[in-house]
Amino acid sequence: MHLPPLYGAEWFHDVELIFFILCALASAAVSYFAYRSYKVTEKKQYLMLFGAFLLVFVGWIGRFAIYFSLNENIFPEETFLYLSYLHMGISFLVLVAYSLLLFLYLKIDDQYRAFIFTVIMLVLVFFAFKYFTGFNSLSAVIWAVLFYKTTLNYLEKKKLPALLTASSFGLIFAGYLTLALIYIFGRPYMLGVTLIFLGYSLLAYSLYRVFARGR
Repeated sequence: MHLPPLYGAEWFHDVELIFFILCALASAAVSYFAYRSYKVTEKKQYLMLFGAFLLVFVGWIGRFAIYFSLNENIFPEETFLYLSYLHMGISFLVLVAYSLLLFLYLKIDDQYRAFIFTVIMLVLVFFAFKYFTGFNSLSAVIWAVLFYKTTLNYLEKKKLPALLTASSFGLIFAGYLTLALIYIFGRPYMLGVTLIFLGYSLLAYSLYRVFARGR
């Protein structure tokens, strides 16, 4: 089964679902402020951020729905296989969203390079989205690259918006790295999800500043 095991006591599962909703709301905020920033600046990078985090939002809402149904035993055990397929589809969408961010921040404009990059990412996504550890490992690698690029951007510009973006990407990278190493260090599951939530929230705040200055 693709679905990762549910760790901890029953009360912990309820807290876990709350964090799924918080991550969904934070990613929705990123998507919303990215779109509003696009409207006031007309920069396509914000439109790509809007689309990417809209997919991420769908992913967290879908994940919440699946785990809620498992916790509450809403569906019979015979449907677990279909829930697993649904979970794989959601994971695929999220990895596609993160790949879009790589296109954005690596500034791949050449068509040939874009084609090669797309093929490589599709192959990696195909092998990673089926497995819990593979999904989080590839996500960690993607966010590590994004964190590196945005850190270089901050070191070059030395401005607060660049620092906020780099910090948010660093938190998200740390979150996925924690989740990728979950089977090594035990059960730091909520730590990973918390770091991701904080990263989304900080990115939403950074985009809000762009929107507020431009309106």
